[in-house]
Amino acid sequence: MLISNVKKGVLAGKPLVWWQRMVFYALAVLLPFSIEVSFAAGHMLMLPSELLVGIGLALLVWDVLIFRKAWKSFFSKELLWVIPLLLAFMITTAFSENLVVSVKSALKQSAYFLVFYVLMSRVLASYPKLFYRLVGLYALGLFIVFVMAVYRFGNYNWNILTVRGLYEPFYNDHTIFGAAAALISAYFLAMRGSRHRVFGLVFLVAVFFSTSRAAILSMGVFVFFVFAARSRFRMYLFLAATFIFLIASGVYVGSIREKISSSGRDSAEFGWQSTGRSFTPASALSDVSAMERTNRWVAAWRMFKERPVTGFGPGTYQFQYIPYQDPAFVNRLTVLDSAHIPEGSGGTAHSEYLLIAAEMGVIGLIAFLLITGRWLLLFKQTLPSTTPGKYIILAVASLSTYMFHGLFNNFLTTDKFAFLFWSFGALIIASKHWGKMNNQEKNQII
Repeated sequence: MLISNVKKGVLAGKPLVWWQRMVFYALAVLLPFSIEVSFAAGHMLMLPSELLVGIGLALLVWDVLIFRKAWKSFFSKELLWVIPLLLAFMITTAFSENLVVSVKSALKQSAYFLVFYVLMSRVLASYPKLFYRLVGLYALGLFIVFVMAVYRFGNYNWNILTVRGLYEPFYNDHTIFGAAAALISAYFLAMRGSRHRVFGLVFLVAVFFSTSRAAILSMGVFVFFVFAARSRFRMYLFLAATFIFLIASGVYVGSIREKISSSGRDSAEFGWQSTGRSFTPASALSDVSAMERTNRWVAAWRMFKERPVTGFGPGTYQFQYIPYQDPAFVNRLTVLDSAHIPEGSGGTAHSEYLLIAAEMGVIGLIAFLLITGRWLLLFKQTLPSTTPGKYIILAVASLSTYMFHGLFNNFLTTDKFAFLFWSFGALIIASKHWGKMNNQEKNQII
């Protein structure tokens, strides 16, 4: 049996495994409340989460050095999917336009990937119940932040213009909170039991409260995935939806410039127009945030076309994109001088996929798509009636929220969200090993 084999080899060092689990518990509890702190020479550090990531990375290295054969046995088939992303960080950093920035960004993102995905996969394979507890702890922290935001919103007389900053200092704006709430909501809604459904509905309310349109729409994508997972034609449905989405995206890109340019309105942030306490939805195409988001997409695409193989280097987009902007999309949020950034003009490429393309070129984009493609492949191959199948479907359905949301925002460089994304991916890999358990061990998964 898997557990007995693990005791003989993979987890012979019980103190080491205990520390690994404690680090993950600490991350789940503290990540929602981590804040950005300035230290030497103006550098920023997320505390205490990034210190915990450093400890987790050290524990991973220690584990690999001590149990090399066990790691080879456990992760041998996954190396084909993992190594390309790590190599992509190294290769694209070597060709970076700003080596210092890229080294720091590559190290940080690689650490998130190694701790939240690689180490988490192996620990979850032997301690399945850990994942449920980690999600529960993170969800509790997220709920506390949500309650705080509702209270602050009331103090601001329910003014919709204040939504963006309600989650500070824990979440920099409403979109990342909305993405996290959507993934958590999807997770609980996909689970069995009325208690889990209640939790899911609570976080669904949080998603709508965030007013993040991408997060709200991502819940529709989640519903489709759940439907597809329960259908015998699920992969055909998925491919059909992908085809329809690509066509819709082409129509959108082809028309958005004309629609935005012809509009004279400059509505409030994120598609709302406000007059005192009353507000009405405004066109997503005509508001200033949509215009600036499109401006960032165009800049990212132009950067990718200029350096399609290696990109400009990890973490460099915000320092390189200004000359690549299209004058047709210039608006009050547009950054024309890095020394004078307009208020509310945050973020980078506003698309996970375009950001990777601009910063890491084809090399990085293929490496990232290999991993997500691996998850979808396991989703296609798995049987819902099996123990691994149930949790692979649960994880992929939950991740579908960000696979869609990532078209409009990018959060994987942020530890608060990278933890969720890569951990759910780790659940997929770990679930494959649960099929080797006996019935008693299977009952201990959740």
